[in-house]
Amino acid sequence: MSAQVETFCKLRAPAIVAVSVVLAVAGCGSSSTSKTVSPATYVKSVCTSAASWFGTIQTAGGRLQSTVHGSKSLNEVKTAYVAFIDALLHATQRVEQELKAAGTPSVSGGSKISTEVVHAFDDAKRGLTGADARVRKTPTSSATAFETAAAGVQQTVQEALRGMASLAPQKNPELHAAAQKEPSCRRLRSIG
Repeated sequence: MSAQVETFCKLRAPAIVAVSVVLAVAGCGSSSTSKTVSPATYVKSVCTSAASWFGTIQTAGGRLQSTVHGSKSLNEVKTAYVAFIDALLHATQRVEQELKAAGTPSVSGGSKISTEVVHAFDDAKRGLTGADARVRKTPTSSATAFETAAAGVQQTVQEALRGMASLAPQKNPELHAAAQKEPSCRRLRSIG
């Protein structure tokens, strides 16, 4: 394997996984339905969805790392990279729907909080759709071309997920208190 592909394997793949993991934990929160739910019910739904998202990304990231470290072929690495981006996109789509169904927390600003979180996942979904199209076009004709294209895909993924990092529903004292008591939220905090 060329030095450039090894650089991708050692630096880019773990970086994408790390960004995904950090943003998964940072992005706890949301819904945009008219159903009003208690803070406890809301945070349980959100943290359960976020934990599922995190688990999917962690598993897909592990597969990507395993493949790129053991592969001698750019085609195999590309296939693994496509599978990782697909998993990230599909997990994000699933969580967006789950968050829409979570309802609106019955707290001050609850509608705004739930709308912002759903929008963050929707924006991420759109950006990841672009990354998915881009990764499929990654050339395997040379290690240099692959590395350049892979760096562009990584940047697209980071930009797609950036909005999740700015979410701050924990600033609401009622949601924060409910999250402190919810086991699924505590598990998420221990991951991050």
